[in-house]
Amino acid sequence: MAGGLKVEREKDGDLTVLRISGTLDDSFQPAETFEGLTGRVVFDLSGLERITSAGLEKWTAAVKALPRAMEKEFVRLSIATVEQVNMVYEFTGNGKVRSFYAPYYCAANDQEYEMLLEVDKHFRDHTAPEAPELPCPDMPAEMMDYEEDGEYLSFLAEQFRRESREKR
Repeated sequence: MAGGLKVEREKDGDLTVLRISGTLDDSFQPAETFEGLTGRVVFDLSGLERITSAGLEKWTAAVKALPRAMEKEFVRLSIATVEQVNMVYEFTGNGKVRSFYAPYYCAANDQEYEMLLEVDKHFRDHTAPEAPELPCPDMPAEMMDYEEDGEYLSFLAEQFRRESREKR
């Protein structure tokens, strides 16, 4: 793939995993990336480091053009990706975010960490999202504080509202 974007594709039955890393910019080729997708698609965005406005526009249009009935899940969203999703909820189309990285701070060792949060594990009630307290990876007896304001989780609040409307 041209530019600084790398896409790895794994297929297992009707499940396709797309691991996307690097920079999403105007060189993004949606037709090439999304060609032949069917069934359930998992987008692993842990390696996505940067998203330009041109890349964001192309990505959003391409994801929205995928069949509505296609099951789309987004996993391991990097902090940079979460910040974009918070500005443009259509980034995931009608797909669901299943896990994402969030910034945490441990006062006991004065270290910052990027912690993977799983939606079904850490936000079980699927209502107003509130970041969980987590043990420090290096000092398990110490609890860490979530580093961001409430806006970091606004994409999740929007997803929960959408899920609630779909259930009605």
